Amino acid sequence: MIKFFFPLLLLSLGFNLLGAGEPATDLLKKYQPAMVIIEYYEVMPSTNSLQGTLRIKKETTGFLVDASGLIMTSSALGSGFSESLFGESELAGQLSLPQDFKVRRPGQKPVSGEFLGKDEDIGVAFIRAEALKPSPFITFTVRKPVEIGTEVYILANLGERFDYAFSAVRREVAALISNPKTRYLLDGNLPPDLAPGLVVTRQGQVLGIIMEHGISPAVAGMPLRATGFSQFLAGSEYLKLIAEPPQPAAADSLRKRWLGIYMQPLTRELADYFNLPQVQGILVNTVIDGSPAQAAGLQPGDIITRIGNSEVKAEKDHDLEIFKTIIREFSGDSVLLALNRQGQVLSRPVKLKPAPKSKFQAKETGSVALGFFARELTRDIILARNYPADAEGVWISRLEQAGPSGLAGLQTGDLLLAVDNVSITGIDQLSEIVQKLEAARPQMVKLFVRHENTTRFIFVKPTWEQE
Repeated sequence: MIKFFFPLLLLSLGFNLLGAGEPATDLLKKYQPAMVIIEYYEVMPSTNSLQGTLRIKKETTGFLVDASGLIMTSSALGSGFSESLFGESELAGQLSLPQDFKVRRPGQKPVSGEFLGKDEDIGVAFIRAEALKPSPFITFTVRKPVEIGTEVYILANLGERFDYAFSAVRREVAALISNPKTRYLLDGNLPPDLAPGLVVTRQGQVLGIIMEHGISPAVAGMPLRATGFSQFLAGSEYLKLIAEPPQPAAADSLRKRWLGIYMQPLTRELADYFNLPQVQGILVNTVIDGSPAQAAGLQPGDIITRIGNSEVKAEKDHDLEIFKTIIREFSGDSVLLALNRQGQVLSRPVKLKPAPKSKFQAKETGSVALGFFARELTRDIILARNYPADAEGVWISRLEQAGPSGLAGLQTGDLLLAVDNVSITGIDQLSEIVQKLEAARPQMVKLFVRHENTTRFIFVKPTWEQE
């Protein structure tokens, strides 16, 4: 286990340290100016109307973290939007980014905010409210590991049901976990209303933020309530993100590295099955078509034992997070993997690439008169919908079930292959076809679609009069 020791780092524009021994009420008074309420809307596609999408107003809290009005909050914001490519609920939730942000302090008028993006590995999301600059902001204390038994306070805004009251709850650091990210466990769980919550020492040093309760951030890999602990990441884990906030909403934004495998822990039982003398490695169970792993020649059944100079070991599911973190944050263009393939030791250089564009970055087009909208095919949709690897066309992302296409038999998730005998090669082509149809207004439009493992024609009578 490698431990890093950081020098004390406090930005000159941030808060100064409080005098030793000041009570929790003084800590709250000091940090309240950097604690904000965030209101926003999530847009859920309606199964009954394309134009009448369901807008749900939501609320959370966050903290100003730099002089530009940058706000950090939990990645639970925008629960239906995920930058994760291959999550278990990839098609759950809405396909739209959270929108219409308003940010305010209790008792003050709201100002507009802009959603930037989120990093689910760290468990944080970012918003910018430029009208709040140059308000006081939080500066994380970067220091050597916090000692077990250190007294801390969790400072939080409790939200609307508690009249936006500020709260301070005392806890002690109970444990340090170094991999895959430096994080600390506190003695005892915390109420959900304290998330997000600022973790501050009695002396006023900001150590981190409690982001979730009951469900941990992706980096943790296990429910917090099952452990009996709450946890927070060390402040040093946030510094790079604060300097360069993620912006997955932009289609051309930089994306994390991608290997392109599904994997599982190498348990003692599996090690015995493969006749391995020791339990070390990660078992590859799927290699994704077109991925860096496939290009490097990895195969299902391979056991990855080393990445670069680091040994790989995962006996439990949450151990896989260490390997994922190494790949996603790898700084170079290529990495050398050591493999065990049916007892043979192999070495495979892998050229890493940015993760494929996700469905949230995919273009969408359609027509209310036709009663459907479609998105370009992305790798996550191909996998989640079990489409063929070489699938063509676009996929039906939104559908008015009582509309023209819905009544004709089109279904969400169908692949649209052709419109009026013109093959659909991409979303831009479909957009051009829709424009021509809207200009010509034909009485009938013929769609050629793939539904699961079969293809069929669907004849749609548009409702042009409603355009």
